Amino acid sequence: STPVTQAMWVDLMKENPSQFASGENAITVFVHRREITVLPDHPVENVSWYSAAEYANRLSSKRGFDPVYDFSNVKFKLGTSAENGTLDLDEKSGEIKINAPNGDIYLANGYRLPTEAEAEYMQRAGGKSNGDFHFDGSGELLSDYGWYSKRRTYPVGELKPTIVDGNKFYD
Repeated sequence: STPVTQAMWVDLMKENPSQFASGENAITVFVHRREITVLPDHPVENVSWYSAAEYANRLSSKRGFDPVYDFSNVKFKLGTSAENGTLDLDEKSGEIKINAPNGDIYLANGYRLPTEAEAEYMQRAGGKSNGDFHFDGSGELLSDYGWYSKRRTYPVGELKPTIVDGNKFYD
C-alpha cells in the first residue's frame, strides 16, 4: 500500500542507495559492523528496475514464496549491484524469465513489480479519473494526495490514499 521504505530496503538488501537518507529523523543502523544512515519511514529511491525486481525476489524467498523473476539467463554489467540500487543488464544479456505458469506474470506466486498496465490503472484510480488527476480535474488537491518536491522525500503513508477496488494506496 506504500512505496518500499529505506528501512525495509536496508533490512533485506543491507545497503541504502537513497540520495535522501539524512535529515531531522535520520537514524544510523549497523549492518555487518558498518554504519548506514536511513530515514526509516521515507521511500527508498535511486533504485533501478532490476534492483527493485531483485528486492521483490528476495522478499518472496524470505516470506516463503517463489521468486518471480528468473535472472539465470541474464548477465549484468560489472560494477552494478542490486544492493546499492544500480543493477543493470549487460548489452549482451539474455532474457529475464517469469517464474509462473506459462510465464504469465499475473499467475506468479511471489512479490513482483506492477506491470505498466497495472501502474496506469492505479494512477487513474481504477479508471475513475475524469481529468489529469484522480481526485479532481484541476490539481487543486494535489498536495492532499502526493508529494511533488524534488528536493527531498517525505515519510510514506502520510497523505490521503488513492482507493482502487476497495484498497488504499499511498503516495
